[in-house]
Amino acid sequence: MHQGEVEHLGSVRWQAALTWWNARRLAYNVALLGAGIVAFGLYAIAFEIWAPRNDPDFEITAFTILFQGVGYLFCIGAANVVFFVGPAVEQIISESSLYNYRRWAFGAGVVFSVLLPMLVPLLFYFEYGLGH
Repeated sequence: MHQGEVEHLGSVRWQAALTWWNARRLAYNVALLGAGIVAFGLYAIAFEIWAPRNDPDFEITAFTILFQGVGYLFCIGAANVVFFVGPAVEQIISESSLYNYRRWAFGAGVVFSVLLPMLVPLLFYFEYGLGH
């Protein structure tokens, strides 16, 4: 096999990987958006329960909601950059393992990315909810 043929095969494999991963990007982003909304809802509930007794001047305002929303959009952008790790790693995976790798990597990435925003209400609970 000549150098040009090897480069072409690498390019074809990269395009196939991008096609597969990009076909799932919308579902990934919808999951991230949903996780952010749920995490903020849980944070707001925890806030209403525990913040008044710990810090009566602390409040959720339209500004803080907007600020956190914009900040979360930046986090979604960063997650989409990290999303490219999937097709990049795929380049070193054997052809026979691609199906299993894709299923595992995409599933694990979605689960991790959805659970990560839940750390905010969880940390709030540990900070304010545990008997402070």
